[in-house]
Amino acid sequence: MNILFAETLRKLRTDKGLSQAQLGKLLYVNHSTVARWENGTRLPDVAMMLRLASCLGVDINMLLNIAEQSDESPNIIMVDDNKIILSDGLSVLGEVMPNATITGFIWPLEAIEYAKINRIALAILDIELGTASGLDPKLIIGQISSF
Repeated sequence: MNILFAETLRKLRTDKGLSQAQLGKLLYVNHSTVARWENGTRLPDVAMMLRLASCLGVDINMLLNIAEQSDESPNIIMVDDNKIILSDGLSVLGEVMPNATITGFIWPLEAIEYAKINRIALAILDIELGTASGLDPKLIIGQISSF
């Protein structure tokens, strides 16, 4: 969750005397979208940030900087059946993304089970996983449809 952005947006909106529904109408989005931004479960995309900045009379850079300062570390998984590649890959990811939660899996089904209960920001999949292919849409869709 990005609580800092959510609280800032709520304050800017209320300072302008706008309800969530009123801001939603100005932005051409449903009030529930504004509510999700304000409870920290979603972030608007860059185009919407521009519209938000304009409607709220603030600098776009301020909104973007606050959005970037997320208090949630991204959850990243890496799946590779080669233990050496997995170990080295996890090490590199840890250096590149020190604030991320990074988890490695040798078995694809374990990764899928993990993804069922954890929000994943990035998944890095081996192209060849034993007899299965990390690029086989039937494998991925078949597993995802069981969510």
